[in-house]
Amino acid sequence: MKIKNYIALRNSTRYFIIFTLFLGAIIRLLFTIRYTTFAYIDQARDTDIYQSMWQGVLPVLGPEALRTANQPVPYHLPPLYYYLSFPFTIFGKDPLFSVVFNALISFLTILLLAYFIYKLLENIENDKRLFLSVLAGFWYSLLFAEIFINTYSWNPSSIPFFVLAFILLLNYQLTVANQSFKFQLLSWAIYGVVLAILTSLHSTTLFVMPVIALISVIHFVVLRKDLPQIKKLILILVSLVCFAIALLPYWRGELNSGFRNTKDIILAVIDFSGKGSSLGEKLNRIFQAYFELGSQVYFVGDSKALTVFAVLFMALTLGVGLIKFRGKKLLLIYWLLTNLLYLFAASNYTGNFYVHYKLIILMTPLVLTILSLAYLKLSNHLEKIIFIVCGISLLLSIAFNLQLDYKYLVSKYGTQRLMSSSDMAQILQQIPKNSTICTYDPRPGWVAYEHPYRYIDKYITKRNLKILAEREFCQAGNYYISPNYFMLQRNDYLFPDFTIVENHPLFYQNSSFVWENSAAKLYQVN
Repeated sequence: MKIKNYIALRNSTRYFIIFTLFLGAIIRLLFTIRYTTFAYIDQARDTDIYQSMWQGVLPVLGPEALRTANQPVPYHLPPLYYYLSFPFTIFGKDPLFSVVFNALISFLTILLLAYFIYKLLENIENDKRLFLSVLAGFWYSLLFAEIFINTYSWNPSSIPFFVLAFILLLNYQLTVANQSFKFQLLSWAIYGVVLAILTSLHSTTLFVMPVIALISVIHFVVLRKDLPQIKKLILILVSLVCFAIALLPYWRGELNSGFRNTKDIILAVIDFSGKGSSLGEKLNRIFQAYFELGSQVYFVGDSKALTVFAVLFMALTLGVGLIKFRGKKLLLIYWLLTNLLYLFAASNYTGNFYVHYKLIILMTPLVLTILSLAYLKLSNHLEKIIFIVCGISLLLSIAFNLQLDYKYLVSKYGTQRLMSSSDMAQILQQIPKNSTICTYDPRPGWVAYEHPYRYIDKYITKRNLKILAEREFCQAGNYYISPNYFMLQRNDYLFPDFTIVENHPLFYQNSSFVWENSAAKLYQVN
């Protein structure tokens, strides 16, 4: 009977793995192939850069960092994100191909997270270990915040994957002894490339991950007594060389500009670190940066009761997960160190903590919940209650995120669907060549498609259309594209609230109807 139960559990876990991977893949495929988030300047900017790269114009700088009170000196990230996404645009000029890299990395993150959890969990039954690892991947595969961010052609999107890869490589270097020196060389080479990628994805990773790398190198030199000093030096040099080679386009630009952007980054760091705040203010920002994740990612909603529940959930799993942990300590230490260093940086930040600023710690509550479930002893009544609370919270989080995933899917494929990039191209094809399109719309929250229209006409429809800027008013004879529906934005900037509203064309009274498809109408202003 025990053997039969063991085989049944193994088979169930195997089916769970297959189902998780299938669900993660199909969701990301469906959300990617109808590209409704091609609406803002960032996406149009990136797709335009990819087309320029096909013409031989290789970028030496990445996206400009957001300028705030803490970052008055504008600087650019290194351009490596563009070089990672660019190859996928070989399939065509449709903007959706610029999202393929993020969608693929999002899917691979499910696998990498499950592997990370499996490595982290030690001293428990292997079947339980495997099941909880797959459960973590399943939960992550449904997180709406992660899915939504990866429907953008957006540089921060792949941060979770590369942070996981970085910490797993670091753990390998510090713990694996008697391994072939060739394998160790390879791991350090990849380590340098992954670090270069992380510095190119967002300001948070640009400032946090090199510090973690420096700490790990010092730790490696001290810890790995099985390796001769010369071999340690070779491994570190290989990593540095690969880091530098991966960023060659950036160094080329910096050499030509006298390292202007690097100086701007240093000035931004100095200004950032020079901002004085009281201890109370710093602690409040740390609390906000971490505990807001509950209502931003795991229990999304506007209810105050739900927000309180999310905070309590975060506090419970934080305490229980760390206190009860009996797994691989070194891996957890570097995972926590990365989180703590991020929170230290966040304590000096005075702006809004949007979700894409928190991608380094996005999966931390998930990891801590799995740790709580893994190491709670069910022989104790209190721990049984905590186990049940954590399990129910996990299921509720999955239910909340499934609801958001469904609404997002309906916004792409339902009867009241949003306008996609292919809809834009179809309707631009109906406008006479050399015509003028206006994008002016003073209503708050309404999207002006100035930059996407310019990209699509330049590279796809080629009608030589003049696209007026959002601030320029429509004139008689101009054409105006009116999407049938809009989705209102939430107050936290990044996510929609899925309130689909019917669009009443601003110039309907003074316009002539020209043409329509299932997502938008075309008018000519009288």
